[in-house]
Amino acid sequence: MSCSSNSTPRGCGRRPTRLITLYAKTFPGSDGNAAVRWYRMAANAADQSEDTGVRVWGRGRAAIALGHEGASPGVADILADQA
Repeated sequence: MSCSSNSTPRGCGRRPTRLITLYAKTFPGSDGNAAVRWYRMAANAADQSEDTGVRVWGRGRAAIALGHEGASPGVADILADQA
C-alpha cells in the first residue's frame, strides 16, 4: 500500500497522526498554544486518513492531554465532543 497524493488509503493517516500526537505531548502545560497547534495538525492528519478509529483516537488523546495538564480546557472540550 502506498500513500500517494491522489489517494488516501485508510492506513496512510495512522502513523502521521500518532507521531504528531506524540510530538504534541512533549510540550509542557505552560505552552498550551504550541500543544494545541500540534494536536490540531494531528487531527487534520487523522481526517485525511478517513479512518474513524484514527480520528477518534487522535482527538481523544488530545482531549485527555490538554484537559489533564490544564493547557487548554476549552479546546479539550471541543476535541472530546468531536471524538
